[in-house]
Amino acid sequence: MADVDFGGVRQQVSLACLPDAQVGDQVLVHVGMALSLVEEEEA
Repeated sequence: MADVDFGGVRQQVSLACLPDAQVGDQVLVHVGMALSLVEEEEA
């Protein structure tokens, strides 16, 4: 489990699908589960 910040709203989500997620990673969350890492686009 991890605490995730959704623009000021904190929620706990499961990291069962992303066991290698690190602090500071951006993740795609659906119904309380982190499903994938989101890569930042370079301008």
